[in-house]
Amino acid sequence: MTYLPRCLTTGLILLSAACAAADTPDEQGIEGQGQLIGTLTTPEYQVALYSGCAEGEVSCDQISAQLQQPGSEARELNGSTMHTLCADGMTPCRFLGYYLSDQDYAYRILENGQLHIKQCSDLGCEDIYNVRGSWHY
Repeated sequence: MTYLPRCLTTGLILLSAACAAADTPDEQGIEGQGQLIGTLTTPEYQVALYSGCAEGEVSCDQISAQLQQPGSEARELNGSTMHTLCADGMTPCRFLGYYLSDQDYAYRILENGQLHIKQCSDLGCEDIYNVRGSWHY
């Protein structure tokens, strides 16, 4: 499972599952990481999300993304889907969005288009960006 800074998991239950890689070479994402899920655009960022899991999988720990700011190179991120749990405490219930990370940054991309970025260190986490964008599929 992806390392999750404690400051990002409050109130969320994150699940991951082993997933089969996508087999369609024409629709491969970052270095063959899967099929394009969609692109989230905010005033300062564009995030293209890819899934390496088979279609129909409820949870996935093979999510990758390219985060682009105007005038800079794209950053490659890896992560998983986020869900609440059903009453049995084990089954993923409601899809919440995606959790991704790279080095000292953690990213939550919610189903409603909210992009939340935190910079984390040994001293804790600091919010640096929290804006709602629009999805393009």
